[in-house]
Formats: sequence, C-alpha cells, structure tokens
Amino acid sequence: LYIIMNMVTSIVIFAIAFLTGMLTNIYFMQRIPEFATLAAIGYQRSWLLKRVFVEVAVLCAVGWIIGSIFTTGLLVLLKYLIMYPKGLLLDPLDITVYRYTLPLPVTIAVFALVPIWRRLKSLDPVSIIERRQ
Repeated sequence: LYIIMNMVTSIVIFAIAFLTGMLTNIYFMQRIPEFATLAAIGYQRSWLLKRVFVEVAVLCAVGWIIGSIFTTGLLVLLKYLIMYPKGLLLDPLDITVYRYTLPLPVTIAVFALVPIWRRLKSLDPVSIIERRQ
C-alpha cells in the first residue's frame, strides 16, 4: 500500500511541478522584450539568467512558505475538528513531513529555468526589439 501511495504522490508532485513550471515559463517568455532590451544595452546573458534564477527562487521559496503555513493551519483545524473526536492522532507540526514538500519547489525551478535558459542562450535582442515596434 505504501509503495502505491508513494507512486501516486510522486506522480502528483511531478504533474504539479510541471504545470507550475510551465506557467512560470510563460510568464517569463512574455518578458522576452524586457530581456532583449537589457541584452541590447549591454547586460550579459549570464546576468540575465542569474536575475531570472533569483526571481524563480524567491517565488518558489515564498510559495513554499505560504503553502506550508496554510497547510499547517489546515492540519491543526483537521486535528481538533475531525481526528481528536474520533480518537485518532495527527501531528501537524511533524518536521519530517516537510522532506516530501521540498522536491516541489526544486522541480518547479528546474521546469521553469531550463526553457528560459535555452531561450536566453539564443536570444537575438535586435530582432526582438525590431519586432516590437
């Protein structure tokens, strides 16, 4: 039973990370003219990639923290409203559970950064700026 649950959990984590990473990718692809302008005025592609990495890392970290706070609050609510009245135990502050949540922001960052890195590597700022006019 635990093997099946771990497989289902892994598939769900992968699907959520893939979709969220693609949404982040779409968000940054809409900002290609901004990156092209920065590249055209002299910023190196490595600096642009570092900027994108920092933005994605901050978004993932803030999302993970907010999600953890929300989940802990929900688990405390479930603990007192559902579990305790039935005589069941639930520890919403169990730190070992968070190891299952850490792959999610990392996978989201990978799914977001790889396509952006490939796009920035072949970025031609002049053609993008000309198309914008």
